[in-house]
Amino acid sequence: MDLFDYKPELVKRDGQECPDEFLKGRTFAFTSGTPKLMGTPRKFQQCGKSGSWLSDAVPNFHADDIVDEMCFIHSMNTEQFNHAPAEFRPGTRCNAPVSLLDLYPTLIEACGLPKRVELEGHSLLPLIANPRARWSEAVVSTIGRGSHSVFANGWRYVRWFDGSEELYDLEKDPHEWVNLAGKPGHKKLKQRLAGHIPEDDRLRQFVRHGSLKCVVPVAGAPMLFDYHAPFDISEQNDLAAERPAELEAILA
Repeated sequence: MDLFDYKPELVKRDGQECPDEFLKGRTFAFTSGTPKLMGTPRKFQQCGKSGSWLSDAVPNFHADDIVDEMCFIHSMNTEQFNHAPAEFRPGTRCNAPVSLLDLYPTLIEACGLPKRVELEGHSLLPLIANPRARWSEAVVSTIGRGSHSVFANGWRYVRWFDGSEELYDLEKDPHEWVNLAGKPGHKKLKQRLAGHIPEDDRLRQFVRHGSLKCVVPVAGAPMLFDYHAPFDISEQNDLAAERPAELEAILA
């Protein structure tokens, strides 16, 4: 409500008792007496060529090149205006490493929808029920083909597609200024963290050449990416057909 969904009538009625027409004959959990309406304290404005309403809670989305690329779904609605209380007690801390990939499986389970075996994440509901529940020690993020980051037990280990490594002690160096990968004494730690990195048997070789990254698959033609180009970290713009001479020189 405070981000994209502007409700001027609700703001106008802020603090008033909820009309009886919304309450009569209905039961709402965790609500007693006659609740009062609460409008958002945020300021809204129309943004972009689309004229979409955005609040001052998301100022970075106001730019035309962002808001006009966003999709807002207004066809979903409910007659319920409250929600269940939080499961965590105030001050509860959960130290388990989690990932954004875990959000969708969590929502699926919370909504009672069928599980999807192809998802890589895990539902967070076991941790919500018990913050000390058994959980994986590591979270892995993939940054393009062959480049991975592993977070586990206060350490972050990064192995790039060309074999270069980074290792950070996040307790002592939370901003990751000091790369410990080349320091003696961390070999076994790096091996343990690297054990979480997934292997892709579809890819045979990676070659770095300046800002260019060449990916050689087991089957099919080599791919070429400029990972310094805007948004090309996603590796969706294959330059192999446009720059054959450079590709040939890299593979020579």
